[in-house]
Amino acid sequence: MCEAYTKTGKQCKMKPLKNSAFCFSHDPSNKAKHIQATSLGGSIKQSARLKPITLKSPSDALDLINDTINRIRYADKDGAVHIQTARAVALLVGKWSELYKFTELESRIANLESTLVAQGVTEDGIEEVSLSEALLSSQRAKNNV
Repeated sequence: MCEAYTKTGKQCKMKPLKNSAFCFSHDPSNKAKHIQATSLGGSIKQSARLKPITLKSPSDALDLINDTINRIRYADKDGAVHIQTARAVALLVGKWSELYKFTELESRIANLESTLVAQGVTEDGIEEVSLSEALLSSQRAKNNV
């Protein structure tokens, strides 16, 4: 843990830099770099106003997550990615993956429902069709499209 103390008198909880007792923000040898980084951060925040959007479908959410990931990904001149950026990207990728799986399942269910309707199955289930037949028909239809 960093050996510096915050303005409120609590010990800084950041991990110290390699070969240092202090984190990036508190290491005296990084003072100029820290000032530059914080001023850059402030200028980015001031220019980051985006217009509001409305999500109408899971696909819209996937597009928003993709866009957000691309907007926050940046690296220092030496190629290093800030840990908070990496964490945010990891979180967004996880959410994207969950949503993608959901949309894929939703698509597969819609295809199965179409196949069942094409085979004459109604909501009341007047004609019974096995799930394996429905899956096979769905796969055939997919391959022919």
